[in-house]
Amino acid sequence: MTNFLEIEEADRLLFFRYAWPAAAGCVQRAEITKDEVERVAGLIKSGIAPEEKYENLFKVPMAHMTVLAKGKNKIDKEIIRGYFLFEHNEFAEDYCKTYFGTVMQIKEDHAFVETSLGIREYRLDLVHADVHETVIVHRGYVVEKVTEEVTAEINKLKEKYTKK
Repeated sequence: MTNFLEIEEADRLLFFRYAWPAAAGCVQRAEITKDEVERVAGLIKSGIAPEEKYENLFKVPMAHMTVLAKGKNKIDKEIIRGYFLFEHNEFAEDYCKTYFGTVMQIKEDHAFVETSLGIREYRLDLVHADVHETVIVHRGYVVEKVTEEVTAEINKLKEKYTKK
């Protein structure tokens, strides 16, 4: 059993949107089936946070977020975004980093998103997005739409994480 902090119930869906793109590695390690990955992705896209047991598939982010949450009794959206948008990008390979981008085109369940990497194709299995929306992408997936509220929250985090 692990000693990770719990994720705030209201923020569990956000965690899974950022973490779930790495579920393919869990399939390769036989920790979960491909059918289960697809079923859970459907829950996430529908706005339903998967069962807590799936959090344990993501031991590295859970461990890092537990450390980042020192002084808190739960992991919240500030910690989730702080980890995936700032801490994680410090050590992740380019294909695994999170990027901000603009949706240029939608084709079925894929979005063509322009990021600092250029225009690339990303899956829409976890989030619905429309052309011209600003989004965050991670490991081949659109993981979050960037609203004005999200932008304000991220700007506060940027100040905190760039002062380190």
